[in-house]
Amino acid sequence: MTHAEHAQRGRVRAILISLVAGIAILALKAAAYFLTGSMALQSDALESIVNVVAAAFGLGAVLFAGQPADKNHPYGHGKMEFFAAAFEGGLISLAGIIIIYESVMALLHGVELKSLGLGMAVNLAAGALNGLLGWWLVRTGKRLHSKTLEADGHHVISDFYSTGGILVGLSLVIATGFSWIDPLLAIGVGCLLAKTGFRLVRDIYHSGARDGG
Repeated sequence: MTHAEHAQRGRVRAILISLVAGIAILALKAAAYFLTGSMALQSDALESIVNVVAAAFGLGAVLFAGQPADKNHPYGHGKMEFFAAAFEGGLISLAGIIIIYESVMALLHGVELKSLGLGMAVNLAAGALNGLLGWWLVRTGKRLHSKTLEADGHHVISDFYSTGGILVGLSLVIATGFSWIDPLLAIGVGCLLAKTGFRLVRDIYHSGARDGG
């Protein structure tokens, strides 16, 4: 097996692990949201949906990018990974916009929270898994020279940080009884996601331009 074939196999394996782990983390975060009715936890679950969709799309991109050069692609198919990374950035921004809109509506109409302690414990477990997954994906992406894996890893890490912020904020909800803090937290997550997605698309664009577009 050549070095290129070994690297391609590693990319495919990493994306498959990301996809399976993403589905498991999504299930945990969805359970936390349904237990609590929290808009902040809903925003966290929505971000995990983006993770799963992006991992599925990334799998296709990595498989396509690994094909040998042909008549229509004399320099190979590697540019597909740039498109996949940019696509993920767009998904992240879209998720952020949706979260902001739904959270503003919840802030205007009110939100009823329940079983916050249990929901936060479930979300904490999901967040810890996300942190480990994101760190591993970024490290693996750098080692295998995969833009898709690196983009996926950075997104998962941003999800990990936003989960931590959400849990701190929900602790304030429990301490103060002010339920309006919950949709405000979700709005903050939405803004962070929109910014992260925009920055990812911008960085991929500039990287592609440096490499000859």
